[in-house]
Amino acid sequence: MKEIIIFGFGNSLSYYIDVLEKLYKILFLCDSDPNKWGKRELNDKIYEVKSPECIKEYLDTAIFVVSIHWEEIVEHLYEMGCSYVVVPMSKYPLRNDPNCYYELEQYINGDPGKWYGNRTDFDYVEYGKIVYSGWNDHLRLHFMLKRTLDYGYLPSNTSLKILDYGCGVGTLCLSALLRGYDCYGVEVEEWKYAFLKKKIGELSYPKDWKERFLIYDGNKLPFEDASFDVVFTYQVLEHVIDLEKSVREILRILKPEGFAYLHCPNYDRTYEEHYMFEFGKPLRGNKEEFKKVVKAIGADCKEVDNLNFINKDDVKKAIKLCGDYSIVDLLNDDPLSDIDFIVKKHCY
Repeated sequence: MKEIIIFGFGNSLSYYIDVLEKLYKILFLCDSDPNKWGKRELNDKIYEVKSPECIKEYLDTAIFVVSIHWEEIVEHLYEMGCSYVVVPMSKYPLRNDPNCYYELEQYINGDPGKWYGNRTDFDYVEYGKIVYSGWNDHLRLHFMLKRTLDYGYLPSNTSLKILDYGCGVGTLCLSALLRGYDCYGVEVEEWKYAFLKKKIGELSYPKDWKERFLIYDGNKLPFEDASFDVVFTYQVLEHVIDLEKSVREILRILKPEGFAYLHCPNYDRTYEEHYMFEFGKPLRGNKEEFKKVVKAIGADCKEVDNLNFINKDDVKKAIKLCGDYSIVDLLNDDPLSDIDFIVKKHCY
């Protein structure tokens, strides 16, 4: 088992420690704050937290940085002479840039020459590292898993069968699988599916995990009725061609006693999440104007064409058309918050 050192003893660590203990032999934890040195408790376990100076004896050991101050910590570790630093929680700007979808596709296809308008300063190796790190955050307990655990919807019983509807590059699925859940994923974009399979292989995860992921056409899900205990969908419903049809398919495969967790942007707001852009007025009903603004600032408009500017009422209506379901808004019915619904079939 590979040996690692974890840098950072704080709230962020609780999202990672369970998986890191399964995958690696942890030599020790360290932190820059002297008040954290010594024996410390986390998740009902006791850990020894040491000074960063102790790392000097382990410069060839992998250091996992789990701290919101990761940038300055990484710089300090390289100055110390550490050769292998991993930041599983890093959020590179590329991660949320709409262009990343097209750039990553070129990366997967091994065709850097077409990346971003044939840029001459493209460095395939360095770009690959950034892309890979930015899309490789599954070691963290995914917030949808954590939120449903915290609210009591998702028991710690890992025998539940879970589907990630629109699994992307597997962030939620891999987060669940590493924690013992029986999780599956479906995806419509082949390059994301290819990247996911590539990642499973490169990280030496079980080969049969690749069989848990399917490409489908975005219409009828390739599963029987009442096949899953839980269905998660994160940032997907704003992309589907037919909202009602997609919601109906999600609820069709859900067991009567199960639940679906639907999370996506609310376009009654003025901020567009994919472009990280403040529009200044509600986005819903103003898609064409927003597209002109995006074009005017020199950004790629392709992603706008793939977005449905939906709101909470749109999703609630689609659910109600599917039958007798209860809807719980985990964000307290704030009209301008994200769409964050737990959906369950009414039981009488």
